[in-house]
Amino acid sequence: MSICNEFYSLQGNKAKNNRQSVFLFFRFPVFPFSRFPVCLLLIIFAIKLLAKCMKDLLLMIGICVLLIVGYYTIRGYYLKPRLVQGEKAFEIVDRLPDGTGFSLSSLKGKYVLLDFWGSWCGPCIESHPALVQLYKSFHEQTFTDASGFDIVSIAVENNDRNWKYIIMHDQLTWPYQLLALNLFHSPIVKKYNVKQLPTKFLINPEGIIIAIDPSIAQLTKMLDSRLKNEN
Repeated sequence: MSICNEFYSLQGNKAKNNRQSVFLFFRFPVFPFSRFPVCLLLIIFAIKLLAKCMKDLLLMIGICVLLIVGYYTIRGYYLKPRLVQGEKAFEIVDRLPDGTGFSLSSLKGKYVLLDFWGSWCGPCIESHPALVQLYKSFHEQTFTDASGFDIVSIAVENNDRNWKYIIMHDQLTWPYQLLALNLFHSPIVKKYNVKQLPTKFLINPEGIIIAIDPSIAQLTKMLDSRLKNEN
């Protein structure tokens, strides 16, 4: 028993001494001089590690920026319509909702807004009030170089149910309403290389495209500048 007591007494003193050492180590705000080289090495290591992390972080940021720029460049090129400003618009031959035949060339002599849209396209639906107002403002006007203004709407759809409902609900009163079934695989859509909605083409009286994806404000300005002065 005396041996065990002596052993536990020695262990207790050792633990007590260890606690005192730890207390003395953290007691002073400045480490003892003997520990300075170790602290200096730790600081140098931390600085080098931080510098490496910053270098890696900057490299990752640079790669991400390049990927984002590349993505939007490729996306913009992919979504770009086939025709460009100054080219002749492709002929469109189709049937209207009442079964009447239609050809784009029959509107030659007028300004024509070719509007690709979809009943499932939120921005398309949001633009309808302004589009209706544009039609009302210029449809019966006299232009210096054209006999009028018309809109040809081409709905990119899978079926005609929502298409007919939106035409009535949004009061799209112009008669030239065409349906392009099979979505973006439709022959008309593929001919114009339309890959996003809405997409608009403004065509002059000679059948030449003079604007691609203009805003309603830009269309208003362009058409207004071509109005015939009654005075």
